[in-house]
Amino acid sequence: MSSPEKRQIAAKPVSHQFILFLINGSILGLVAWAVQQGIFNLMGGITGAEYAFAAVISYPPYAIQRRHIFAQSGRFPRFVFVKFIIMALVSLLSPVMRWGVSCFLGGLWGNRVGFIAAALAVAPVSFILNRVWVFQNSN
Repeated sequence: MSSPEKRQIAAKPVSHQFILFLINGSILGLVAWAVQQGIFNLMGGITGAEYAFAAVISYPPYAIQRRHIFAQSGRFPRFVFVKFIIMALVSLLSPVMRWGVSCFLGGLWGNRVGFIAAALAVAPVSFILNRVWVFQNSN
């Protein structure tokens, strides 16, 4: 990537970066979920290996975020650490969101969108951690 191109990406407003971050996370999250479900079904639903595989395929966001969202090389170990923090937060928040959605829209909807609601609620935290700690001034 050329230097003027890099400056143009880095000059994007934070709101623009956040929107790109959400789009990136949404698309890759859906792909990871679909692959995870497919592998889970192929393996007969009795092993945790499909979760490990889904985690492995979640690393392409690093390359996308590095180049197209933050225009910084980033620190990959920090990126992995942030991923684990965010996974823990979403895991802790999912039952609460599932319960909340179930209270308002019924149990079926809670089961369907509780995880998505938790992921969306944690997205700003993920964005801030990535922007400030993983990709800030790392070139």
